[in-house]
Amino acid sequence: MAGAEASGAPVVYVFGRDAIRQLDRVATERYGIPSIVLMENAAIGLAGQALDLLDEREAEAPGRVLIVCGRGNNGGDGLACARHLSNEGVQVVVALLGEDDKITGDAATHLATVREMDIDLHLLGADGAGERLMEVGALGRVDVVIDALVGTGPTGPIEGPLAEAIDAINSVRDQTGASVVAADLPSGLHAETGEPLGACGVGAVIADVTVSFVGLKRGFLALPAQRFLGEVAVEPIGAPVSLTAELGERLEASVHPGDDSPGRAGGRSSPGQ
Repeated sequence: MAGAEASGAPVVYVFGRDAIRQLDRVATERYGIPSIVLMENAAIGLAGQALDLLDEREAEAPGRVLIVCGRGNNGGDGLACARHLSNEGVQVVVALLGEDDKITGDAATHLATVREMDIDLHLLGADGAGERLMEVGALGRVDVVIDALVGTGPTGPIEGPLAEAIDAINSVRDQTGASVVAADLPSGLHAETGEPLGACGVGAVIADVTVSFVGLKRGFLALPAQRFLGEVAVEPIGAPVSLTAELGERLEASVHPGDDSPGRAGGRSSPGQ
């Protein structure tokens, strides 16, 4: 969703990489909103979009979702999303890139919850991460893959296990026919330029739906990004609308790179609401 004018017309905002990262910080420091609350709200929007896709695909009940998480806040969004989907009766499998003892902060809190709920969790490790992810993807039916590897952080070439995991998500999509949902932006995509950064394959995750938190990323408007974005849905994270307007650049909905509205038309309510 996005803000709206008095007339009811949608208002969409575009954010550069620095501005969107500043929004999270200011929401916490100026307005006193705990960062874990922002992460929780992002996860609710992400889960809602995944549930929409399961409905559209008429997936066998219960649907099965593979969530691929990195160690940072983007991965934390995915870990929190796992709880919401599991509570909705979805079969959830989490694949975590890297060592779990290296995860800190809010993401570590959600990881502990995933463990306590006995959600199926696989550690990819640093060696052979791509191959291991392919193995996890082959363990059973996959209806939806959620890409929560990395968000707006990367600005330089992506190599090693992260690049392998990005390539593996695309391979799972191709081999299983699963729909891919990207959390905030497709992993490997430069938030400012829309260029792919990965060293393997096509360089970024190819998403069917990109759930962009708060507003669009500037790179989404670039031609190279269109191959990777799929349908774009804007979801709020609970930051004040005044802060969104302060840090974002107003964009007319007619040039939105996804569907005709900032949120997905006909979408279901977020889980728990």
